[in-house]
Amino acid sequence: MDQKTIEALGDSLYDALVARTPIAPLSAAHPDMTIEDAYHVQQRMIARRLEKGDRVIGKKIGVTSKAVMNMLGVHQPDFGYLLDSMVFNEGESVDMDTLIQPKAEGEIAFLLKKDLQGPGVTAADVLAATEGVMACFEIVDSRIQDWKIKIQDTVADNASAACSCSATSSSTSPTSTSRSPAWCWRRTARSSSPAPARPPWPIRSTPWCGWPTCSARSASRSRPATSCSRVPWAPWSRWRAATTCA
Repeated sequence: MDQKTIEALGDSLYDALVARTPIAPLSAAHPDMTIEDAYHVQQRMIARRLEKGDRVIGKKIGVTSKAVMNMLGVHQPDFGYLLDSMVFNEGESVDMDTLIQPKAEGEIAFLLKKDLQGPGVTAADVLAATEGVMACFEIVDSRIQDWKIKIQDTVADNASAACSCSATSSSTSPTSTSRSPAWCWRRTARSSSPAPARPPWPIRSTPWCGWPTCSARSASRSRPATSCSRVPWAPWSRWRAATTCA
């Protein structure tokens, strides 16, 4: 996909976000769009938001469950950026008039205490870098009309990210299922899907946050830079990765 088309699609998603008016699926108009193309479109959309003063603070992982992977016909998670304007603290209200077609999902947020950067990040690396985990509501919202999405659409649309509402306290043990507020909360939030004996999906999915979207090189420890856009990577020392185990 050429750069002009990438910028046009990224701009259309940004305009849909600002106007709160959904657009037709990008994959319908561009059936040859690849997932790599979609990540380039995502970067353009995020660049537009950063130009308006937003700041990257973390990563969001999506499509981590087998059910959703099968629905979209993929075998890997996708991810997007968490921006400071997306974050709401416990007790704060979210204005639904700023969203288009929101849905709430129970998630788990990882707060990191040291750098985590891939490729090659393992589950052990995630545990060693994790300061704590906490309960988190993610509000997803699609800028694609009626949620008629393929994997290329949701990737381009910043993994359908909208808002993140995190608890004010966290468990210091990311492997604990009996005392972690994240796991206890999830069990009550989705009673039809009980918490597993051990938390494999959050730990196994979080390394994806350390993988580059495109071909990337680390320009510095605090501000790595991608080679495919003007969007800076977030500092890896303390960002939150909201991930689902559904």
